[in-house]
Amino acid sequence: SQALRAITDLDIARDGLIAAIRDSGLRIVRQRLDREHKTFLMTVICMVIAGFGLIVLLVLRLEKSERLLAEKNGITNLLVRRMAAMEAAMDGFSITDSRGLITYANAAFAALHGFESAAELTGKSWRIIYERTQQDFFETEVF
Repeated sequence: SQALRAITDLDIARDGLIAAIRDSGLRIVRQRLDREHKTFLMTVICMVIAGFGLIVLLVLRLEKSERLLAEKNGITNLLVRRMAAMEAAMDGFSITDSRGLITYANAAFAALHGFESAAELTGKSWRIIYERTQQDFFETEVF
């Protein structure tokens, strides 16, 4: 009977030990899963925040692009209007670059100097239009 009680006590102790080991293992597994779950959630949260930040940057860049495009269109329209005014002007005038080559002349300027079109003057020196005394005047008084 004492032997039976000792065996029963050993069985109970063994079952308790097995239960304790099982519970301890489950607790470790649960803790590990909780840590992994928290890490996963933090990763997802960081990705969402980064994605939101990227969306904000893209929206800001799009707004800036739209502003620049509107500004460019405004400048283009202004230049078109000014170019039309220069072409329609009755006064003849031309524009030269730093080398003295004509980059623009309106039709009135071309006609004033005996050319059929302003395109004939583009890329040529302004000196071909004027006599030497006029060239000297322009070089000393105008330029």
